[in-house]
Amino acid sequence: MSVTTYNSLVADLKNIGFDLRQRMGHVKVPVMLLSGTEDPFGEAPITEARSVFPQASLALIPASAHYPMLENLDATAHELLGFLRDPMRSAGQSAIDVTGAWNVTAHQEVNGKILEITGSFTFNKEGDRITDRAPWTSNASREISPLSPPF
Repeated sequence: MSVTTYNSLVADLKNIGFDLRQRMGHVKVPVMLLSGTEDPFGEAPITEARSVFPQASLALIPASAHYPMLENLDATAHELLGFLRDPMRSAGQSAIDVTGAWNVTAHQEVNGKILEITGSFTFNKEGDRITDRAPWTSNASREISPLSPPF
């Protein structure tokens, strides 16, 4: 997605009253911010997110741009597992068990359409990825409307 397309999408969402930034300050669960080191949007989105979530964990994924979960899956999975193992460390609460299946969803612009792309991963009790099912394939994607984001 180009910067122009992104800015246009953000403007459209604001015009219809879709702006969650005021409500984000009320989030009481651990937050992880994830960005690629080569993101064409630069540091502005992360800087804005850090202003809303100052206690958030930040993971910068090397050798990836705006879609680190697609461009460097292993490094992204490693960071996510570390966060999921102990997301509440700073609050003094115990870690959660990551054993089991996790579904991952990403959004990507392809040929002018925004696609929702999904993949599933299963982890053992040590947190090692032991299977993945149809990750990031076109047959696992569907077009979504930019004016009806899935959040």
